[in-house]
Amino acid sequence: MAILAPHIPFYREVFDVPDLLAEPFLMLGYQQILGHGEAEDFDFPDVVELLAARGVGEVTTLDLFDDRADLRYDLNFPVPDNEHDRYATVFDIGTVEHVFDSRQCLESSLRMVRPGGHYFGHTPVKGYHRHGFHTFHPAYLRLALKENGFEIPYLRYSSETGEPLDRPEKGDDVLLWIVGRKTAPMGEFRIPQQPGWVDHYSPSTGPG
Repeated sequence: MAILAPHIPFYREVFDVPDLLAEPFLMLGYQQILGHGEAEDFDFPDVVELLAARGVGEVTTLDLFDDRADLRYDLNFPVPDNEHDRYATVFDIGTVEHVFDSRQCLESSLRMVRPGGHYFGHTPVKGYHRHGFHTFHPAYLRLALKENGFEIPYLRYSSETGEPLDRPEKGDDVLLWIVGRKTAPMGEFRIPQQPGWVDHYSPSTGPG
């Protein structure tokens, strides 16, 4: 995804999360800004220039297919160890749903955040037919972040057209906006379980 004009109010909120606009900054995908409308503070051709205008000069871009990117990793596979705990912010505005191995993509993204740094994720959680490989359960990123040592300072839902939603079931094509702050280095990646399965299939009630 690029930054779209109807979503700019949410990006303003995300950018106001304390210490999120910090260096070094890693952006997944070489992201453009499409149709800033009347938002002069977003009147830039791409997110690299937007961040520079906000004082973030050390920005690394990661994109397997875009020749402009600094890093050309395939996020279906683990990133090199020297990328772990390296970035103050990892910024994913619509990459994870386009990577077939979304579990590996998310693990690598979280490992690249240094302790005290932030991960920002923006991805579909309802609808968006044929937009990417995946449309996720609304709890997917929140549970994965919490299981792997992140606290959640920001979580919102919106429609495709930028309408705020208090619950994802209230829209048709729905986006999750989430920021996690890494509280400690990660050990083995902890895989979240979908709410309901653990209780339903506990040892006392499970089949067999």
